Amino acid sequence: ILKMTADLKLRENDFSGALFHFQQFLDTKPDYYHALARLIEAARRVGSLKQAKDYIDKAEEVSTDSLTNSALDYCKGLYFW
Repeated sequence: ILKMTADLKLRENDFSGALFHFQQFLDTKPDYYHALARLIEAARRVGSLKQAKDYIDKAEEVSTDSLTNSALDYCKGLYFW
């Protein structure tokens, strides 16, 4: 439900609301990369991109294949872009 709510907030251009719900979702499932990519997008639009780095780091910690994970690499690319 949190991811669905976050997606709806993002579509409504409520980026701070979307960021909040994506953070809540990723606190429970840090390696859900679709949500991580959306969190990075929302954080960029709100101007708090540094918050996204913490979630990228959490995803790296829980990932068993963080060196070869293309979804994680995609999210890192969005962050550094």
